Amino acid sequence: MEVLKILEKLISFNTINDLQNNEIVKWIMQYLIENGFECRTITENETNNKCLIAQIGKNPILAFSGHLDTVSTTERMEYSASKIGFR
Repeated sequence: MEVLKILEKLISFNTINDLQNNEIVKWIMQYLIENGFECRTITENETNNKCLIAQIGKNPILAFSGHLDTVSTTERMEYSASKIGFR
């Protein structure tokens, strides 16, 4: 999958910080599995958000840590990927 198509897909998910991130985690997990990664998730108890853990190979030596939620620019701003103007 082309890099711009991946970025376009990622920003299409509404991940404003108080919403669940399950849909974006599911998409990323599927993409990684299709590319040879082993994946699992851990569910955070209070918010039901998921943490994605992925590895490739038996002895991984590199790790990335990040988050999938975003913060709205105004309180309760209506989300639309088209408003972002990806291209």
